[in-house]
Amino acid sequence: MITNGDELEPAYKEVKSMKKQIITTQEKQFSEVLQQIQTAKQQVFQQVNKALVQLYWNIGAYSANWGKRTVEQLASFIQQKEPNVSGFTASNIWRMKQFYETYADNSKLATLWRELPWSHNHRSRVHFMHQNHEIKI
Repeated sequence: MITNGDELEPAYKEVKSMKKQIITTQEKQFSEVLQQIQTAKQQVFQQVNKALVQLYWNIGAYSANWGKRTVEQLASFIQQKEPNVSGFTASNIWRMKQFYETYADNSKLATLWRELPWSHNHRSRVHFMHQNHEIKI
C-alpha cells in the first residue's frame, strides 16, 4: 500500500522530537563531564601555582642575604645543571628575593600571600610574571 506524505508527517515529527530530546539530554550529560574536567583542571592549576609560590618564597628566603654576584652565580648554576629549566635567571631570582623580603616580617601576610594565586599580589607577583613570561620546571 502506498501512502502519501501527509500520513507520515506526524510520525516524522515525533521521531524528530525524540531525536532532539536525546541530543539535548546527551549534550547536558556531556556538559556535566566537561564541567568536571574544567574543575579538575582549575584545581591542578591552583596546586601548581601554590607549589610555585612556595618555591619562589623558599628561594627568596634562601637568598635573602646574598648580593647580586651570588644571585648571578646561582642562576648560572641552575642553568648549567638543569638546562631545560627556564625562568630562573638572575633577575627573576632577585625578584624572588625581593618578594620574600617584602613580606617576611609579617607572618600572617606572608602566609596569606603563599596561599593566594600568584596573580593576586599585584605589587610583586604581577610584576614578576610580566618580567618572566614562562617558567618551566
